[in-house]
Amino acid sequence: MKLFLKILFMIILFQLAGAQTTDEMLVPLRSEGPLIFDLDICQFAWESNLTKCEFIYSIPLNQLQSQVDDKVQHTAFKVQLLISKDSEIIFDSTMFRKVDLQTSLLGSQEISYIDLIDIWLPSIEINFSLRISDSLSGKWGEISHPLFVRNLNRGFSLSDLYFISKIQKAEQKSFFEKHGLLLIPNPARQFNKADKYFHIYYELNQMFYEEDEPSSFNCRYEIYDLTGNEIFHSTEKISLKKSANTSRIEKIELANLPSGTFLLKLIVRDEKLNEMQESSRYFAVWSPEEESQPWLPVSEEESDKYFDQIKYIATKEEKNIYKKLDLKGRQEFLLKFWKGRDTNPETPRNEFMEEHFRKIALVQKSFAGGINSDMGRIYIQYGAPVQIEEHPISERNVKAYVIWRYGTNGLTEFVFIDRVGDDHYFLVHSTHPNEISNPDWMEELKAFNLNKGQPFQINN
Repeated sequence: MKLFLKILFMIILFQLAGAQTTDEMLVPLRSEGPLIFDLDICQFAWESNLTKCEFIYSIPLNQLQSQVDDKVQHTAFKVQLLISKDSEIIFDSTMFRKVDLQTSLLGSQEISYIDLIDIWLPSIEINFSLRISDSLSGKWGEISHPLFVRNLNRGFSLSDLYFISKIQKAEQKSFFEKHGLLLIPNPARQFNKADKYFHIYYELNQMFYEEDEPSSFNCRYEIYDLTGNEIFHSTEKISLKKSANTSRIEKIELANLPSGTFLLKLIVRDEKLNEMQESSRYFAVWSPEEESQPWLPVSEEESDKYFDQIKYIATKEEKNIYKKLDLKGRQEFLLKFWKGRDTNPETPRNEFMEEHFRKIALVQKSFAGGINSDMGRIYIQYGAPVQIEEHPISERNVKAYVIWRYGTNGLTEFVFIDRVGDDHYFLVHSTHPNEISNPDWMEELKAFNLNKGQPFQINN
């Protein structure tokens, strides 16, 4: 199972490089520290332009130390949620949880405690920290992350997708109760194929609605694999509106999905407004009998994509080896490649890999040309610059250029020029010993500015 979880996290992050979405929780979060837990966050519209943020976490009970009181075996832990805005704490809550245990459950990885913390916030950018501490052993895990709280009452909107493992009628009030149903969430978004299906819950807000003017909304979902190929799409469901706000539950069949990680995209259209809203999140499917088999898919197309994602950090020898291998060999190579770079193999996470794909996600979003641009390559190889000097097009500058500086003294420079005015910046000079050097780049740029459009050539 540990192998599966490692590969799962890797595959999810592979696809993040090309994902186009506004959902900051495209994938669930996993804690840092010796105590491992998963966190999902779902936002729903509330009154007075507030947004209800649900922090849903799950923690495997076999990580926690237990003791016996009054012949009952139990474990206990502390949960602290801290939220700040511009370094000012706006929410600080500490909760204590005590869970009775059966001895037969203690060795199981599958038994997890699931809980939910909800808080109502205006539309702001926040930073949050969720920390869980074992009351007996002192082990801890923590997630710290920024979050943009959306305003879901400002026009037609769609809530986040709430992944559900189990639905039943609610017998009493619970954090997991919605509209008379008990919806048990799956914050890790991992589903066993033996369960055959799972559900998602979502809410629609501020649709057009007038009692004397009937109108409808349409819903459908699509499932994509990691190369962007559509695996399945549902039939479009047309529903008559009964109010401006409503909620729905979709049933997602697992029968036609292999083990792996997939993107679920929900599309909703208000026919009267002629507006469409989308929400996308990743989920994983696994089968116990396939646990021992690495399931990293490698077709010819995927093979090229994976090479693109390691080409800036692999050695020359590794790249040559990869190109000579068949598909099965490349699969094994990739698994060993990331395992060999794990800076802390004792933990279930691979911090080096996570940081690398965080960089890829950023350059795909921030730079024209993404991973294949000069700026993208420099950022992935050397990290974020300590100083950025921007020179946009002006009366003095016919070409925009940017200087990145690195090092404590800022003496290592990378100079990029937008040659044709399409936001594609090319590296034209660097003081780094392994990069292109053209100390006369500024004189050439000045000469071009004076000529106002005459051919400009950078030596590279």
